[in-house]
Amino acid sequence: MDTILAIGIRFFFPYFILSSGFFLRLITRLPVARLMIFMDSILADINYACANIKTTSDGTRSLITKDITYAFKSRICLFEGTFRKYHTELGLASSANTFLTEAANAAKTVIDGGTFKVYEGATTSGSYKKIFTNATPVPDEIMLANIMEPG
Repeated sequence: MDTILAIGIRFFFPYFILSSGFFLRLITRLPVARLMIFMDSILADINYACANIKTTSDGTRSLITKDITYAFKSRICLFEGTFRKYHTELGLASSANTFLTEAANAAKTVIDGGTFKVYEGATTSGSYKKIFTNATPVPDEIMLANIMEPG
């Protein structure tokens, strides 16, 4: 539990902060060397999480599992790779492919794992609705859910 908490505080929190427009403008003003160190540290942290999280399956879809860490790694590396590729004024375009390759490899790991697939359990028109209206997450398609009690 401590490992997951540490990863959450150290890794996921900075990424969600970077997702907002305010912080996106802020990091474009950071010195390039600091930005590189920051993102290299995030990549090192997520690689550590991918290698060390032991949970491989969770039917409730409410725990961080190995597949979830790879999915987050893919999302983060895709964001950083495209950021470096299209913000040429920072001079980081040459390292964009490293992050984009990491994103593709992480996504392939999740896909090849076979844990998730498009849900087709209900009727053709009912399957999509069930994903969003079901009281519990549909484990075929939902990767991570925030389960809340009514009231």
